[in-house]
This record gives sequence, structure tokens and C-alpha cells, in this order.
Amino acid sequence: MCIFGELPPLLSMALIGTDLLSQFKMIINYPKDEMMWIPNPDIHFESNQLSLGLNLNLSEKDEILVEGVWEGSPADKADIQVGDQVIAFNSKKATPENLIGLMEMMRNDLVETISLQIKNQNGTRKLKLTKAMLF
Repeated sequence: MCIFGELPPLLSMALIGTDLLSQFKMIINYPKDEMMWIPNPDIHFESNQLSLGLNLNLSEKDEILVEGVWEGSPADKADIQVGDQVIAFNSKKATPENLIGLMEMMRNDLVETISLQIKNQNGTRKLKLTKAMLF
């Protein structure tokens, strides 16, 4: 079971996947609009789940845009905002062709830091983000 974000089919990726959900017993109380996760002490993550806390997507204009930022994450602490445009990463121009490669780097625990060049209404800035454990 996975919970997917509303992304175009080619970029649709699990926001909460089996690797995380299997760590918990989930109780959903529909009348109260509540969902509780109770940790399962017998199951542990296979990896350390390092993350930038950043979700990217391709716009209709073929721009790589920030679609989500996890509160308290490295991306949040760097003041990256939803709607910011990623124009480069690790000194490479961000293009639709290399978006999947960037997303794979973001999910790869062996890649600890990623340099991003971000553009928004306040201008362009370069950032070096170090992944952190978010769970």
C-alpha cells in the first residue's frame, strides 16, 4: 500500500510508502477525521531514511518546481518554498531529461549532500543541502 501525491503519471511517486507504513499499526477514525500511527517495535527501517524533505515536479512549461516541503527538514530550514524553481543541481542545469536522476539522488542514502540553485521572485540563490533523518 502506498499513498500517492497528485502528480502526472510519469512522475507519480509514493509520498508514504510500504517501507514507512510497515513500521506502524494504523488506525483510521473516519467520523473524527483522525489517523493514528502506533509504532510496531518489532519492525525497523531497512535504511536510515535520509531526506532533504523536498518534493519536486515538472511544470507545464518544463520547469522543475518545488511542490512540497517537509516542515523542519533541510529544505525548510534553507527557506525553500513551494513554487520555487530548481534551475541547477550539483552544477548541472535542471532539465526535464535529468529530473528523474535528481529525484533518484534525493532518495539515495549514499548521496548525503546536494547543491541546488533555486530561483523565485526574490532572485536566484545557491544552496548546499545535507540530508537529515525526518522520521
